[in-house]
Amino acid sequence: MAYTIWTTGACNLKCKYCYEGLDKPSLNMTPSVAEEALKFIIFDFDSKKDDLLLINFHGGEPFLNFKLIQYFVTKLKQYYTNKKEVVFTATTNATLLDKEIIDFIIKENIEITVSIDGEKDTHDQMRPFYNGQGSHDIVMKNTLILRDNFPDIRIRMTYNTETVEQLSRNVKYLLYKGFLTIAPGIDSFDSKWTENHMETLKNEILSIKKYLKDYPNARVGLCEKMRYCGKECNGGIKSKHIYYNGSIYPCMVTGGHEEFIIGDVFTGIDVAKRDSLLAYSMKVNTICEGCDLDIFCSGARCKIKNRLKSGHYDIPVSIECNLTNLIYSLNGVSLNIFT
Repeated sequence: MAYTIWTTGACNLKCKYCYEGLDKPSLNMTPSVAEEALKFIIFDFDSKKDDLLLINFHGGEPFLNFKLIQYFVTKLKQYYTNKKEVVFTATTNATLLDKEIIDFIIKENIEITVSIDGEKDTHDQMRPFYNGQGSHDIVMKNTLILRDNFPDIRIRMTYNTETVEQLSRNVKYLLYKGFLTIAPGIDSFDSKWTENHMETLKNEILSIKKYLKDYPNARVGLCEKMRYCGKECNGGIKSKHIYYNGSIYPCMVTGGHEEFIIGDVFTGIDVAKRDSLLAYSMKVNTICEGCDLDIFCSGARCKIKNRLKSGHYDIPVSIECNLTNLIYSLNGVSLNIFT
């Protein structure tokens, strides 16, 4: 079972492609809400069915509320000592990782994903501070420290129509820096994708695949076989997102969108609301009927993402379909649904 705790709605960067928007609420989860969230997790987690409790810290920038992260790690480790395996993860922009925070991450073995878009020019173009200054130098400095302690640290890139031409160069840069787990993610909220952009993306992926011959231990998401993602959503069942104000959402992209609230930490899950949302995932998109890749495509499965992007649960944006077909043509699919 996975719980994502949104420690704050605030962020100290102004990333141009952020799906949460640029005007984020500067509000943290309060100690009283955190206490209720802790109670909810302990009550909701079925230790008889699940061997693993996964806690992910998210935001905004989660380390803006570092004391809250310390609170959850301490309390949950105390409660589940010698009972269940508890894994903590966090996704961060790495700008706030001073010695105290880094020492805490190392001591508690928190699995970190860092957002880095590649070389300084690309990263600073897309991920500046609010005053317009680039964030690359401090991000790289702090992430290299983490890399020395966690060699398999995960790097999350985002590319869009403005930066797709630089993708292979940026991946090569990260490989050169010693990062061996790289997850480039397409900005599917970017409405400017064209056939020419997709052709560029194809060539960039082919270029990355050539680089990888010199990095046999590296993993770059765009160069791996597509994996089974199923046809139905289990958001709100196998994973729950606890927003900074205590509201509960089924998944990351829904955070802050009131129409997708499925409960709160004070009263629990609204099962009827959750199931009404999940019911959409059981319907086949008309446009996807007959497609052999539907079980590998988020556009076919993730109806909520469709709703946020196209305005309709059953209409995926074309970039999802185009990307799925491109990755299939270059890498094929993994037939093992458990990998």
